[in-house]
Amino acid sequence: MTRRSMTMRDVFGEARRNLAAGVGGIVWLILLLALALGIGVVAPQLAITIATTRALEFQAAGAATIVVRANDAIDGRRCEALASLPNVTAVGASRETDGARLALLPSTSIRTFDVSPGFARVLNVTPRVAGLLLSEEVARTLNVATGESITIKDAGPVGVTGVFAYPDDGRRPSFTYSLLAEATPGGARFDECWVAVWPQDSEVDGLARLAFDANAAQPGVQPEILRANTTLGSYFSDANERLIWTWAGLAALGLAATATYFHVRGRRLELASARHVGVRVPDQYATTLTETLAALLCAVLIIAPAAVYLALASPITAHSLTWAAIRGTGHALTGVVLGTLLALATIRERQLFHYFRNR
Repeated sequence: MTRRSMTMRDVFGEARRNLAAGVGGIVWLILLLALALGIGVVAPQLAITIATTRALEFQAAGAATIVVRANDAIDGRRCEALASLPNVTAVGASRETDGARLALLPSTSIRTFDVSPGFARVLNVTPRVAGLLLSEEVARTLNVATGESITIKDAGPVGVTGVFAYPDDGRRPSFTYSLLAEATPGGARFDECWVAVWPQDSEVDGLARLAFDANAAQPGVQPEILRANTTLGSYFSDANERLIWTWAGLAALGLAATATYFHVRGRRLELASARHVGVRVPDQYATTLTETLAALLCAVLIIAPAAVYLALASPITAHSLTWAAIRGTGHALTGVVLGTLLALATIRERQLFHYFRNR
C-alpha cells in the first residue's frame, strides 16, 4: 500500500496537537532548553558586562596610566609627543612648585603643580582655556566651581577652568588636595610624564622612557617607570570572562543536543508505532523537528526578557551583547536540530516489539 505524504499543514497540525498534549514531557524539554539558552546567551552577556565594568573601573582608577619619573629630567615636548603612539589616550607632564597661598586662607599652603597642556586629559578634564585646575577637595573647601575665580596671594584673581576628581583609592597621592597651573612644555623640564594607555600595550611602557632627558639628569640617574595606581594590578586581565564567552556557546549546544536527543529517544515506542501504521519517515522527521523547534522557541521567549534587558542596560556594549545573544541562540538551535536528527536516526520500526517489552 502506498503511504500518503503529509502536507505542511498536516505536519504543523500534528505537531500542535502533540505539543498541546505535552507528549514526551515537552515541558521538561522547554525548561532544559531555557537552561541551555541561559548558559549560551545570558552567561556570555553577563561576562561581557562584568569585563566591561571592570575595564572602565581599571581605567578610571588610573591603573592603565604609566608614570615616568625623573626629577627635573622629563622633557615636556617629548612627553606630549607620546600622544602619537598607538593606544595612548592621554599624556601630560607635571612638576611640583612652591605651594600657593590663597588670599582667603593666607596661612594655608596648597600643593601646587605646573602641568603641560595635555595633562588635563589624563585627569579626564577638558578645559576650554588655560587657567587653574582644582581637585574636588580644594574646590569643595573654597566653595568654587568651573568658570569662577580664586584669588592667590601676591598673584591676584585667577580663573578656574576645571575641577577634577582624584579620590584616595590607592593611586599616587600627588593631586588629592592640589591646584594645577598649565605651563608651556617647550624647553621646560618636568618631574613626571603621565601616559594613559588603552588597550594596554607593553611596547608603550618602553617607549615612554623617551620622555626622559638624560642630558638634564644627574649622572647615573635613570627614570622610574611606575603606575598611577597599582591596587588593581599592573595589567588588566579578562581571562575568566573570556573563558565564559568562548565556551558557553558550545556548552549550550551540548546541553540542547543532549536534552533533545533523550526527549525524542524517550518517545521511541510511539514513533516506531507511528511508522508501523503507515507514517512516512520523512514526515515523522518533519513533525518531530517542528515540535522540538517549537520547544526552543518557547525557551527563547523565557530567556529573551533577560537578554534584551542586559543589552539595553549597557549601551557601550550593546552590539557585543546582541551578537552574544545571536551566537548563543544559534548554538542552541544547532544542538536541537542535531539532537532531534540523531535520535530519530537511532529509532527502527523493526525494533517496535523490543521497545514495547522494555517500555
